[in-house]
Amino acid sequence: MTKSMDPESELRDALLRIVRTLSDYANFPTEEESDALVKEWAALCPHPGGTDIIFWPNELGLCPDDEVGRFEMSPEAMVDYALNWEPRTVAMQVSQRSGGASVGYYLYKLEAPGTPTTQVATSLATVYEKGAMVAVALKGVRLTDGSVVDTTFEFGVVSCGKIIGISDKLAGSRIVK
Repeated sequence: MTKSMDPESELRDALLRIVRTLSDYANFPTEEESDALVKEWAALCPHPGGTDIIFWPNELGLCPDDEVGRFEMSPEAMVDYALNWEPRTVAMQVSQRSGGASVGYYLYKLEAPGTPTTQVATSLATVYEKGAMVAVALKGVRLTDGSVVDTTFEFGVVSCGKIIGISDKLAGSRIVK
């Protein structure tokens, strides 16, 4: 009889399998296999940076922009970084709003010190101007309705959080709900 692993070990093993496969340039998977692994990582990864951990570490502050092609992080370090994420609600500033009636949604780029740049898609009923400070529940936060914020593909684009509303806190401040 084999002993089953705890859920944390299973998650760690699954994330390691994915990143090791995507990092193995000698035996790189087909485009279809690669796409499936990227989607699996996005679904399993608790960190809102998702695949940026693997492909765009500069977006998370893990390396400067000019080191992206040369930056090396072991699969174990990538998984540790992903698993050490602590869900939180934080004040973030709207740095860009795109979309609108022509596409049926708004796409917000949100920034704050100590927090990964976050993209959130909303309905057209949710309008915030560039520069606005908003409260953002990041991946893993349990909302008052009992739901848990996750990476979604609402409106056909990746959304990595939920804008709760306007905030009077400074960017990067944690918001206790």
